[in-house]
Amino acid sequence: MKRFLIAAAALASLPAWADRPPAGPGSPMQVEYRIENAQSMLPSDFTVLFAPGGQKARVSFAGEPGYLLLDLPARHVTMVMEQPKISMNIPMPALLAPYVNWRDAMVFTRGGTERDAGLVCRDWTTATAKGRAELCITGDGLPLRVRASGNDGSRSEVVAVAVRQGSDDPAAFEVPQDHPNLGGMGFSPFAGLKGN
Repeated sequence: MKRFLIAAAALASLPAWADRPPAGPGSPMQVEYRIENAQSMLPSDFTVLFAPGGQKARVSFAGEPGYLLLDLPARHVTMVMEQPKISMNIPMPALLAPYVNWRDAMVFTRGGTERDAGLVCRDWTTATAKGRAELCITGDGLPLRVRASGNDGSRSEVVAVAVRQGSDDPAAFEVPQDHPNLGGMGFSPFAGLKGN
């Protein structure tokens, strides 16, 4: 399993917009994403389950024996494996970082509206110390499309292709008790995944 992005769910209509995008969905949402232009031998499709408020997320990959649990405000990532049943803390994946870092931005430039995965979203452009991001964010507060360019020259684009109501079980965002945590890894298995 080697992919992730914050990207999200939405409302079919746009509310009034503030000076910056809202923080997250009010109910659990499940989103299928596709990475459009990142280089990898792995399939580019993955699924994200967002907890209400958008503070936590669970990322799964078809055919992979595990998933990622993310605490977005804390920038904390836990990899959970099913065979064997273990968990471990990993550094923030390089490909994921731009989609988390946009939350730190202080200044956003508002653009027009477009539609992804059948939902309306508004374009926003922002920059942080890590790079620049162009996002299309729904009225419920998370991106349906993210084009990110890092200061290191990396680029990637992630697009939502399907959105549905997600599970409201809080246990979906916690490490199962029978998956002991082996501690932290000194490297991320995602480290080699670069945009083009």
